[in-house]
Amino acid sequence: MIHLTRWYSSVLPLQWRGIVLYIRNPLYTAVTVQKNPLLLSIPYRPPVFMATRSLRDLSLSFRIAPAPKAMMIVRFSKEGQPFVSLVDDMAKSILSPLLDNSGSGRNEDVRSFWKTIETVGRGETEREEVKFQVSGSPLSVKFRQTRANGETTVIVTARKTKRAQSQMIPSSNRSGIPMELNGLINAIEQDVIGKILGIDQMFLGLFEAVRGRYSIFAVSPSFAHLLHYSQPHELRGMNTTDLSCPTAESGIIFDQISSNMNPDTKTATLSTSLHHFPGIFFFFAIREITPGVNLSLFIAHDHNRHSMGPPPPAVPALPGNPVWRRSEWDEVLENCLHYIHFNRHHASHSKMTLPKEFLEDSKRVYCYVYTGERGFLPSGNSDGYIWRSSCGIVSGGSMKKKYHYVDLPDGKKLRRRVMWLEQVKDLYIVEYRHHDNNYTAADLLLGPDCMDWDRLLHRVHAANQHLNNSLASIQSGHFNRAETRVNQSEIGSENVVSYVNDILTNWATEYGRQ
Repeated sequence: MIHLTRWYSSVLPLQWRGIVLYIRNPLYTAVTVQKNPLLLSIPYRPPVFMATRSLRDLSLSFRIAPAPKAMMIVRFSKEGQPFVSLVDDMAKSILSPLLDNSGSGRNEDVRSFWKTIETVGRGETEREEVKFQVSGSPLSVKFRQTRANGETTVIVTARKTKRAQSQMIPSSNRSGIPMELNGLINAIEQDVIGKILGIDQMFLGLFEAVRGRYSIFAVSPSFAHLLHYSQPHELRGMNTTDLSCPTAESGIIFDQISSNMNPDTKTATLSTSLHHFPGIFFFFAIREITPGVNLSLFIAHDHNRHSMGPPPPAVPALPGNPVWRRSEWDEVLENCLHYIHFNRHHASHSKMTLPKEFLEDSKRVYCYVYTGERGFLPSGNSDGYIWRSSCGIVSGGSMKKKYHYVDLPDGKKLRRRVMWLEQVKDLYIVEYRHHDNNYTAADLLLGPDCMDWDRLLHRVHAANQHLNNSLASIQSGHFNRAETRVNQSEIGSENVVSYVNDILTNWATEYGRQ
């Protein structure tokens, strides 16, 4: 019991002074008040009491009055690394497999547990609830951010839930999912391919897609953990609305897949970023299994995770003099912006004027990254021209864009784009090109010395292109190889599983040799 006589003597009326107050459990909603020989009860409001607590008081109450749930407090070092500050006996018992945050042998549950703590600690969300399967017991774990004396902490509570049903669910429970896909669904959910390859960072999913809405038929365990679910079968039958994914973003993904889909092989490779996963770039290889149903393999690259080790091995140089279409060039620019976020010496602190070399050659493109707290716009005539705006801010994927135009005295027309990312503050891409130029050639790029386009394209674009080529080889070397063994016209619903198994077997065979 907690003796609170002194604390209450400062807030109770005079006639109540000297009363002895006891709280059997701070989470209960009433306080027992004792004064011989009278017993009274007064309301108790924990939020008011908690709001005035210091971190020391919070820790003290945690020690002496544990809640019926398992509970632990996580704090953060100066470098932002989370560590366990306090943990009760129950948490030590049921959460112990998740508490070791060291070493390279961490499984997906451990990674998901600490990733959620970091996400909540950074304030991306104030609360989060994730389900885990720990030592055979299903757990519901809640994460909540709180601040005391200017220090951020995350309070983690956990409780055991009813045992989940077997991962193998009869086909009768798969509402709306074609029965001929049952074998493939079980193979994906049991992570057959990941276990064969020994890869736990490869994500695999089977989806039914219409524009603006995706329905999940199956996901791999790694994919389930990415979405903060402990078991893959928990996501079966859910859709993007259930997962709070914006309809507009689902529509953009659908359009990107459609525009990249090869009509002959029914395959596509692409890379994109999603608002639902800020700072993460996804690389996809997709195969249409039946009309409207896609098998998707993808990997994720976290732009916010800055490597602390030596620089990566050299990547292949840009082949020849590549030329990008607008959508391809926008992807290159976005990658450059993420790179410059960690390499600020490439950004200019001044608004540049247009060089003569650019004005005289209509195929040239002048582009650089500007940094400044007040932003690039409005720019006035800092670059030598007065620009007229064509429209408001345009949102294309995760990039925001603003377009301007100007007519030169010699009759030429120029256009300017200013682009930025919401998650990357105070960096702006400023691009100038002639009005009739819709392509960007690597050897015709201009910019201030700080940009060093040759180095940027080598370090940023070449690395991503190397990864895209690897995914493309999956398409040509595995998807297409399956084409030669199975006649497309003979792929009916009864042959889907064997057809996909051929594709997956080839992945396993190829990468098993490496």
